[in-house]
Amino acid sequence: MRQVEEISSQRQRKGHFIPATIIANRWLRHHSNTSIDDQKQINERLHDKASSIAEKIKSGNRGVLASSITLVETEHKEKKKLAKKLLQYILSDSHDTSKRSLRIGSEKT
Repeated sequence: MRQVEEISSQRQRKGHFIPATIIANRWLRHHSNTSIDDQKQINERLHDKASSIAEKIKSGNRGVLASSITLVETEHKEKKKLAKKLLQYILSDSHDTSKRSLRIGSEKT
């Protein structure tokens, strides 16, 4: 907001007047573009992490499976996003979509 005030005061000194709404819209547009890039990076990291966890579960890593169960049950806002993405990966690999459940893990032999 400080930048907006400085631009506004500079324009007024030169004899120009720019409405505050225009300045505010320019400022918001500039800062919203960076947040879109940040969101893309966050989504890419979520994608990479979820696919990595899913592969470890499929390979039979029981420790990762246990951690993933805890992850799915969490109430933490950011971890819920990862859990949702992880479930999407695991369920997308399910071949029989007519089943209402999917068994994940290994059988005790």
